[in-house]
Order: sequence, then C-alpha cells, then structure tokens
Amino acid sequence: MVDPRTERPICIDEWESVGPDAGVFNLRFGGFVDTNCLMIDKLACHHVLPEWAVSTFENGGGEDRRVFDALRRSHTGRGTRRATTYYVVNESDGMHPARVKWFRSQGYVWEERRTASMTLQDAMRLIHPHSPFAGVPDDPALTDLQGWGSSDSPVFAAVLCQLRPRTVVEVGAWKGRSAVHMAEVARSIGLDVFIVCVDTWLGGLDHLLSDEWRGQLRMINGMPGLYRVFLANIVHAGLAERVVPFAQTSTTAAAFLLRCGVQVDLLHIDASHEEEDVLADCRAWWKLLRPGGVLIGDDYNQAAWPGVVSAAHGFAREVGGGLQVGGAPPFQKWVLQKPANEAPSAGDRHT
Repeated sequence: MVDPRTERPICIDEWESVGPDAGVFNLRFGGFVDTNCLMIDKLACHHVLPEWAVSTFENGGGEDRRVFDALRRSHTGRGTRRATTYYVVNESDGMHPARVKWFRSQGYVWEERRTASMTLQDAMRLIHPHSPFAGVPDDPALTDLQGWGSSDSPVFAAVLCQLRPRTVVEVGAWKGRSAVHMAEVARSIGLDVFIVCVDTWLGGLDHLLSDEWRGQLRMINGMPGLYRVFLANIVHAGLAERVVPFAQTSTTAAAFLLRCGVQVDLLHIDASHEEEDVLADCRAWWKLLRPGGVLIGDDYNQAAWPGVVSAAHGFAREVGGGLQVGGAPPFQKWVLQKPANEAPSAGDRHT
C-alpha cells in the first residue's frame, strides 16, 4: 500500500498474500486470504479451472477457497514476502485506512521500498550490466562531434562551477557534444561528475522536416545511425567512464529512474522543441531534481523556437521559480533552480 502524499510504500497488504505461511489468515482458508488481485486470480485458475465456478457455500461464495485448498494440496511453497502489485491508499475507502492502521499495530513493515533509493550509477548498471562502449573503436573516421552554438554555452561552466554537481542527466543528447563539453569543464575544475544521456537517437520532428538535418540522421537500413556516432564520440573523448547513454524516451527514462529512487543534481533539457513536449520533459524530470538542483533548458530563442520559450515561462510559473536566461543570442539557455527547501517527490533519495 502506497502513501498518496509521499508516493512511498508504507506496508505490505497481507490480505493480498498467498501461500501456506503467508497472510494474516495463514492458518485458515487453505493458506490464502483474498483473490481480488487479478494476477492471483489468473494464477489460481491456471491448473484448477474446472473447480473455479463450483461454490462450496450455500450463499454462492467460497469457490476461491476451494481452489486454493486444491492448490495447497498439490503444490508446496512459501510466501516470498515481496509485493507483486502496488496501490495508493484511498482515504475515502473506509477499508484502506483501517488496513494500514491494523498492519502498523501488528508490526508489519515493508522491508523493501518501491523506490529503493539507488544512486544514478547503480540504476544505470541495471540498464548496462556491461559497458555500452565495449567493442567501440576509437576511430576518428567514426567521430563527428557536430552540434550547435549552444552546445558549449558558458552557462554550463557557470552552473558547474557554482553548483558543483555530482550527477547530471541530459535529455536529448544528439551526438554528445554538450555532454562532452560538460564533462571536460568538470574535469578542468576537478569535479567528479557522472553524466547520463537520455535519447532515442532517432531524431526529432525538426530533423525529419529539414533536408539538411535529415541527412545528419545517417540512416542505415531505414534506422538512424546516430547512436553509433554518439558512442564513438564519447570513446574518442576518453569519457566512457563519465558519460553513459540511456537509449529510451524521455518520459520512460524519467519514470524508471523515479522508481529507482534516483535524485540528480543537474538537468539539461534539450530534446523535442515542441511546446507540449518541453513541458512534459520538465514535469517528468523535475521530480528527480534534488532540492537546490538546477535545470538548464536549451534554445531560448523566440524567433526560432517559440514553443521552447513559451514552455520555459509556463513551467517556471508552475513551479514558482525565477526564470533566468544566459548566454549570447541566438544560442541562449534558460535556467531554473529548485528551492532548497522543496521536499523530494518520492521520499528520501540518494545521488
């Protein structure tokens, strides 16, 4: 059961437990408690489907008890003490608060959180059990650190020097020029930083619509070859231990890291430049930004990217932050700092 305010699991609901040694009623009803959970229903039906509709009580109830009695006779097992599903406590449902109160009074505590408070590095080891750069040659013929004027903006150096972040997530990496620049600035000021680059490496709407930029996608058998270029650039820069790719959509990557309990110091948002997409990226990743952390947004340029400018101001109003703009036109960045006293979105987390 998940606390609706903190989004943190607060206890295991033993009423949804199955097994001869699990559940608050583990000595009765064949070692099960409740089969309202759809997953449990399906598993229970699998081998004993003919018995499912047979009632053992005059009032028509109890068929699930017979099913679990049959399962208990034919299968041995033990409770895993691990949750299989999560649901948020509904204060308007009289049963939910009563259950939580009872569990706490009995000392039932969830030993594992849904948000396990991983470091960013630990979370990326789940994605990359082995180095994503394994076998990538340091071949100048493969490298192409093409970017734009904002890729090495002085805003990066200013924020890195002041904030001194340990963890950075860049949403929208292209060929890696901004990530390489940030890593090199960090190295020059003695800052040990870990950068995760989130991108699909499929290109965006602006790339697909432009003849010039469409060519930059380097299509191979119908698929963009940008990911190969990114990997080669990072290897050539000698940053394979500091910059890690996460080939995923922005919202899915953010949801994954949020579930892992990750919190980051610095965000660079430079993915889709459509207004709604920029807003969605900011909303998704702001949850992972630590209190006092900084979000840098790219391409604050009303003439070229009005959607970015509108989204930047709209999101600043949403979070109540003071929007700052830095760098030289037309390659300006926009910056928001999260209040230092703002509570994390999903409980205590680690960087």
